[in-house]
Amino acid sequence: HEGDWYSQFLDYHVYLKFDYAQNELRFLAQSSGDPQLIKDFQSGVDIHCRVGHEMTGWPIDVIAKDRGKRTLIKGFHFGMVYGLDEDGMLGHLVREGVKTTRKKVKEMMARYFERYHRVKEFIKAKRRQAETKGYVENLLGFRCPIDVTGEGKGGYWENLAVNAPIQGGAHQILLICLALLHRKPQTYKLIHTPESENHDALMIPVRLRELFSAVK
Repeated sequence: HEGDWYSQFLDYHVYLKFDYAQNELRFLAQSSGDPQLIKDFQSGVDIHCRVGHEMTGWPIDVIAKDRGKRTLIKGFHFGMVYGLDEDGMLGHLVREGVKTTRKKVKEMMARYFERYHRVKEFIKAKRRQAETKGYVENLLGFRCPIDVTGEGKGGYWENLAVNAPIQGGAHQILLICLALLHRKPQTYKLIHTPESENHDALMIPVRLRELFSAVK
């Protein structure tokens, strides 16, 4: 029986969040065309557990159950997307609360590039593109200007040359989603007006009574 209090309760707004799982890493796989990374995604196994197993030898189920180990691998993999070198990767992982050493980071990077050699080629190609053309281009054809002159040469621009076509491209997929919401307001009427977007996630206020319909 629906009393007034129950009806009012169902009219409360809650946030519905849509998040594209490992969007940047999927974009890296397709952009680099690395056959092994693509295969690992298609296996259906959690990508962080799969990559972690290949780099460390830890069993996949152990990584899945151990938050510290999975955080280490996840932080490492996104560090690759950020275009970090060994020192940058070490600092990135430490800031994430991961206990590791420069030696371990060096070994992990060597194993990663040995398995995913096309990713290494992609990183080199994007830095070369930035130096020779002054911009990098992503899989969708968007360009980001990169200034490699003056005091800023080295370090940061090299990171940006790798990160921009990956993280920027992954975000552009979200913009395509927003365009679809705009073009088909009746089809997506319950989720038509997101309140915020961040990288590869949308936050949308919906009435509690319409939550499951909105998800569908």
